[in-house]
Amino acid sequence: MPFCCGGPVSARAYQRVVVLLLMAAYTFNSMDRSIISILGPSIKADLKLTDTQLGLLGGTAFAMLYALGGLPIARLAERVSRVNIMTVALIVWSSLTALCAAAGSFGQLLLIRVGVGVAEAGCSPPAHSLISDTIEPSRRASALSVYSCGISLGYILAAAVGAALLFDRPVLHMLLGVTVGAFAAYGFYYFIPAYFRREFELGTADVGVISALSGGVAVGIGIFAGGWVSDALARSSPRWYALVPAIGGTISLPLYALAILAGD
Repeated sequence: MPFCCGGPVSARAYQRVVVLLLMAAYTFNSMDRSIISILGPSIKADLKLTDTQLGLLGGTAFAMLYALGGLPIARLAERVSRVNIMTVALIVWSSLTALCAAAGSFGQLLLIRVGVGVAEAGCSPPAHSLISDTIEPSRRASALSVYSCGISLGYILAAAVGAALLFDRPVLHMLLGVTVGAFAAYGFYYFIPAYFRREFELGTADVGVISALSGGVAVGIGIFAGGWVSDALARSSPRWYALVPAIGGTISLPLYALAILAGD
């Protein structure tokens, strides 16, 4: 039986502690990765970046290494201590995030963000493995949901710390709106694979293709195109930088509903 503070604790209490600690790590993971988007306007002005460069810092440079880095780290987690992997990864990504403040050019910041992406990939694979080993199958989905809340908590903390003291209220409201949107979107995508399997009796391969096309390819195209469209429209008025994502979110809402209500 596990021990805490000198005495035995129940298995259920131990499981809660494990999940909450993993969620805390994921919260820092999310906060460190999203702070650059919160501080984007200041970074852009300081380093004289274009929106495309800013998009590369928050998107391609980070996401590609974050996604691909998870594969070797998952393999490593099968052979060495998963707790040690997460500990080292947390130290590295937090240190690199702090080092971003010292970057003096786009190139330097890009390299640091690549490092952040690789390091942050060391969070979820070991965490999912630990949860699978610690939590019984009947409660595993709930545990993973608690763990996944870390991404929304991270966004909230990044917005509160990065925005509340630096920006005026209209921009803060916009950032909070984006946070709420991300909260809903990540929750939606997390359960979509299970929905397709149960509702339409699709196989894992089919669900994987659907998820890759909708949550990967389509989202990637939207992110990339959104930056270019915003730049083009903002030549007439800077308010388009807020209107483009607002319009995108408004259009997506009924499409989410139609997707869930679709009969085939």
